[in-house]
Amino acid sequence: MHKLAIIWRDLGIVGRAVWPNLTLFAALLLSATLLLWWSKSYPEAHFLEVLVNAFHMTHLEAVSPGKGALPAVFIFVLPVLTIIILGEGALRVAGVYLQRRQHREEWELMVAKTFAGHTVICGLGELGRTICIHMLEKNPLAQIVLVDVVGDLLIDLGLDEIQHSNVSHVRGDMTAQATLEAANCQAAGLMVMSSGDDGHNLEAGGKARGINPQAQIWIRLHRSQVSKLLCPTEKTHFFSPYRSEAEKLVADLDGQGRIPATPTVICGLGELGRAVCTCLLERNPLTPLVLVDVRKNLLADLGFDQSHYPHVSHKWGDMTSKATLEGADCGTAQLIVLTSGDDGHNLEAGVKAREINPQAKIWIRLHRSQVAKLICPTDNVHFFSPYERAADTLVAAMNTDAS
Repeated sequence: MHKLAIIWRDLGIVGRAVWPNLTLFAALLLSATLLLWWSKSYPEAHFLEVLVNAFHMTHLEAVSPGKGALPAVFIFVLPVLTIIILGEGALRVAGVYLQRRQHREEWELMVAKTFAGHTVICGLGELGRTICIHMLEKNPLAQIVLVDVVGDLLIDLGLDEIQHSNVSHVRGDMTAQATLEAANCQAAGLMVMSSGDDGHNLEAGGKARGINPQAQIWIRLHRSQVSKLLCPTEKTHFFSPYRSEAEKLVADLDGQGRIPATPTVICGLGELGRAVCTCLLERNPLTPLVLVDVRKNLLADLGFDQSHYPHVSHKWGDMTSKATLEGADCGTAQLIVLTSGDDGHNLEAGVKAREINPQAKIWIRLHRSQVAKLICPTDNVHFFSPYERAADTLVAAMNTDAS
């Protein structure tokens, strides 16, 4: 945002902040004028002349004494009340404005109130942060309000106060209606609930819909199966980043001829691992799979009947253990996919799987996409973030809806 535009915006914020004080001063001036008018303190003066006299009294300018005691009282009382009313507003706003870095949260709330038709992103985990960055890459001037309980979020995201003055952070609980109203959801055009808790996302989405029935709302579901119980509408959408990422990942593998006849090993059967497993079987129900996870009864939990999926097996154990990987046939596998939510576990398991089978194709999930900048992929080792491509697709879909 241009510096002149920032100055203009800040002046607007200051004006809004002192507006109650100005209104109270106007009420004081009008009340004093009416009392002077009804008491006939200036019998020959018109109403506007009495108003001018009252205004002069507020800042100790000389006026004609008038009749009665009321003008003499107002000459002392009105200046005192004026100093109290206007002085309080001036000191309060000047204190916040001049020390806005120290009073950042209060200032960010004021900035959020100036936005209209903006985007509100609630829950700034890895997905929420990625969505924010992708939005700013597509439109650097996009007005965005970020809602999260974490402090100093803008600094953590590396957003410059001047260059990204169009991004504001409201610190608070995304499920609290007061927090959503503080984020100016009532004037927002788009709201995204992207935390890792389905309950929080659904609760915040329901309250946001009550605050602003006209806005587009996108609600992340960590467990994609929950969407079967919900009814999306024209303005309310549900999405699972794991399901979309799994479909793209399997399409990449299939397009490159990398889904082999030998067993594919999937380690870490969280939501993403399950989605990858499901997508592989949807493309080819006869794909042999070995699932590695510490949970027992995993196949029953996934709904796999051994009579229908005899080629799907479960190796119980720690995915970072070399013995577990060897027992999961990693030595003969052509494809190994590491999908747990722990980057350290995925990297450690990837190193050990590479030692067991240097020829296998290994795909390693990185929960924090920045970690990939420190690692060099090879022909047989690939890294992917379930949020990068999901966020890109999501932002494109949101822009389509907005248009």
